[in-house]
Amino acid sequence: MAASFHSDAGTLTPSAVPSAVLMPTFVEAVRSKYEYKKSEDNAAEAGSYGVVGGEKTGKKQALDVLTNVYVPSAGIDSPGADGEIGSTCGAITELDIGGNGFVSWPPILAIAVQLPKLHWLGLDKMPLAPLASLPDNFGKALGGLRTLWLDGTGMAWEQLLFLASAMPLLEEVHFSSNQVSTLQPSSAEVPVAASVLPKLHSLYLEGNAISRWEDLEPLGALPALTHLNLNFNQLASVPPPPPAHAGAGGVGAVSGTPFSTLRHLMLRGNKLDSWASIDALDAYPSLTEARLAELPLTSAISGAAARRFVIARMHKLKALNGSEVRPREREDAERFYLRQIAQEYPEGGLPADAVVYPEGSCEGGAESGAEPTAGAPAAPRLDEYGRPLAAVGLRELARPANAPPPELRVPPGEAWAALQARHPRWASLLLEHGVHVTKTVTQASGGVLANELLELNLRSTAAESAHLPMVTRRLPGGLPLKSIKLIACQLFKVEPLNMQMLYCPPGAEKDIPELLDDDSKSLADLGVVSGGTIVVETTESHGVELS
Repeated sequence: MAASFHSDAGTLTPSAVPSAVLMPTFVEAVRSKYEYKKSEDNAAEAGSYGVVGGEKTGKKQALDVLTNVYVPSAGIDSPGADGEIGSTCGAITELDIGGNGFVSWPPILAIAVQLPKLHWLGLDKMPLAPLASLPDNFGKALGGLRTLWLDGTGMAWEQLLFLASAMPLLEEVHFSSNQVSTLQPSSAEVPVAASVLPKLHSLYLEGNAISRWEDLEPLGALPALTHLNLNFNQLASVPPPPPAHAGAGGVGAVSGTPFSTLRHLMLRGNKLDSWASIDALDAYPSLTEARLAELPLTSAISGAAARRFVIARMHKLKALNGSEVRPREREDAERFYLRQIAQEYPEGGLPADAVVYPEGSCEGGAESGAEPTAGAPAAPRLDEYGRPLAAVGLRELARPANAPPPELRVPPGEAWAALQARHPRWASLLLEHGVHVTKTVTQASGGVLANELLELNLRSTAAESAHLPMVTRRLPGGLPLKSIKLIACQLFKVEPLNMQMLYCPPGAEKDIPELLDDDSKSLADLGVVSGGTIVVETTESHGVELS
């Protein structure tokens, strides 16, 4: 039974929602959960331990002024007498009756038609029988809805489109866990999604059985779609959108591009196993936020490294897995990515003269020690902490703002062409950050960032050393985690066998830290960057003495 509260003489006491036998109608369920009741027997006691202002609060909770009502799984199986809902609680605007005993539409319509201000309706977990035709009062009852929840109803997608033809104001639809495998129409008679859902901006399809991006094609034409939840489906890949073409908006308009308005895409728990899918997402013109966790693609690398790869490959991304992508984090991620790519260079590496600076763009400028040519240099960019970003090379800083951009001349050959195909952003990132970013990467260096010192903060939460101040150390990026544990042992007196380490990227100290759990991997391979914090704590085995 679900818990609710009623008031006796201003005192709030818990009560149980009665079973279907005791609460057969909608109004009785609402009254049981929300109506204020004052007991004369307890009135004398209210002064000693009652709720101050209880009478005033109860009046505000009068049924005729209730706007938000939530009575899911309350055993309701009847709308009650005609007109009873409208006269008792007709001001309702948001209503959740999911999980109750309704298996057909007539009782739901009988409730909704008495609520003229209703715009939010929850019908989750009710196996509603499909309709072959719409009842006469369907549009009057539900035509004003802007949000509709149908999770776990087993409803077919085509049935939803049929119902939506009478709900033209829908903006948000929850359709998760309905075993949907495709959104493609089975016949020409099926309503077109873009026609019946013209205002839809948020669609939740989590926990269905969609395995091909092509099965989502009808959604690409939705004119207002900005938020799409596809978590825990079975998608193995995402293709890039077709090339944009000029539409009604004139030259350069992307109105004809599928998913052109999509800003937030959630793909957690799918079967994506290739970085080509992440590169493809970068081509969607409005996509700035994504959920890309629990993927086969990233299962073999640390969470910090995976995050940096995704950020570097998606240049418009402003939030990843619910966490903001800040300028300093993007800077670090893109430089890290360039160093990783440099390890894949074909034999001989990138020629020293691969970057060509056109005449008038300060060729041989600051990087070679020459004075910058005439013209005001571009002002250095700052991150959110006021620190200068190194996202442009030294020559770029000395180049006048109106000078032509440099050009990257990639050596010919299949090997270089393959590298560019694997890393579509490589050339643009190399020109933006400068070739010097990759110069520390050699076969003898022992890996990415092995020759670069990282300034890291180390602190302990272990009982015996939590009082010690945080320590800052400059450590090689190629140092394995097991060596860091030895250093922490000296600093905080925590035995390595009883120690685990957590990592917080710069600026994310308030977020949940990531566990560093592979002692053989280097700091660089784990995605640790300069300015980050490593937290030392004890494991469950701490304090157990081994004989």
